[in-house]
Amino acid sequence: MGPIRNCTDIRTMDADSVRPINLDDFKEALRGVRSSVAVKDLAFYKEWNEEFGSFAFENHDSS
Repeated sequence: MGPIRNCTDIRTMDADSVRPINLDDFKEALRGVRSSVAVKDLAFYKEWNEEFGSFAFENHDSS
C-alpha cells in the first residue's frame, strides 16, 4: 500500500505513475504489525513440528 499512499488523488492518477513496491515498503508494513501468536506458543508448535511435522524451520532471531 505504500506506493498508493504516496499518491495524492488515486481517482485521477495513471497506473504508470505509481512507483514499484520495494523492500522499504515491506519493512514499513512490518513495523505496523504486531504478533498474533505468543513466543511460548511458537516454541510449542516448533517442538510439535520437529516431532510430527514435515516442515524444516530456519533459525531466526525474534529481534
